[in-house]
Amino acid sequence: MYALAACAEMLYRDRPIQERARRIHELGFQVEIWDWARHDLAALALVAAVDRPAMRMNLDLYHAQIGEGNLIALLRRAHGLDLIGEIQVADVPGRCEPGTGEINYPAIARALTDLGYDGTVAMEAWAAEDSDLALERFRSAFAPVTFSTATHGGFS
Repeated sequence: MYALAACAEMLYRDRPIQERARRIHELGFQVEIWDWARHDLAALALVAAVDRPAMRMNLDLYHAQIGEGNLIALLRRAHGLDLIGEIQVADVPGRCEPGTGEINYPAIARALTDLGYDGTVAMEAWAAEDSDLALERFRSAFAPVTFSTATHGGFS
């Protein structure tokens, strides 16, 4: 099963980064930090062309929805080629947590389960209201399936 992670830069923004990471971890999520570079939707073709076993794409469903749509077909294609390193989620419009926009994240969760995806699903989204509610909405969007929340060492 896949693990859930949340981006520390985007939640609990009134707190120091270590406190943000600790709180996210305490709630059972992996803690992720990303640079703010824009993701290239051509990454799938690039990763496939490079053909290196250690190279995987960061499949950002927020950008994919804006650029291409048809997210489940994209997941199937990328998973079939064994090219997904991590899946990032945020809803469109607004880049807030799942359940605040147009993307049907429960359908995404079912597709990931059907595909046997066992990597990380990370929320890289702003909290529409408060951060605890955003994390609960994230977890609930993936609730129709059983998943594990992996622990990330170093935070206690």
